[in-house]
Amino acid sequence: MNTDLCDISKKQDILILVKTYPEISKKYTETVCTAGILKATKKLIRLYPIRYRYLTGDSQFQKYQWIKAKIKKASLDSRPESFALVESTLEMGNIIGTDGDWVEREKWVINQNTLFKSVEELLSSQKQNKTSLGIVKPREILGFTIEPKSSDEINEAEIKKKSVLSQMGLFEQPKDIELLPF
Repeated sequence: MNTDLCDISKKQDILILVKTYPEISKKYTETVCTAGILKATKKLIRLYPIRYRYLTGDSQFQKYQWIKAKIKKASLDSRPESFALVESTLEMGNIIGTDGDWVEREKWVINQNTLFKSVEELLSSQKQNKTSLGIVKPREILGFTIEPKSSDEINEAEIKKKSVLSQMGLFEQPKDIELLPF
């Protein structure tokens, strides 16, 4: 791993690719997990936890937007791509649009450091290098299934949500979150 990435004094350029739906968290109120491409290496990285909806000002980045921020190796996550974002250092950059049939996006996203020929190749890299992020182009999509949560899962999530929101800091304004039924 590039040791400069662990140097908290240096800001890194990161192209944001995806972020998860917010998850209720006792420690952080709510968090999202975000994946991006590190400009210095063209490798995928995971940024977690990010209190996305609680970021101040214009700090709520979009997909395919460049950001510049200090990152540090995630202390509780041993996966090599996992980093924590130092939110106070976050700077917004340009958004890569879809002009020219996504050519600029593809240049960053689909490269030798991110793309695997098959799930088997990704799993092999996981065994050898502990790789936990990668892009695989499916040969064929056979189906897509969305399964609803059980009523017990929904009730449990509602209880957790109410508990977390009731314990927020004195100066924090709670933001309601719609719990997904699947």
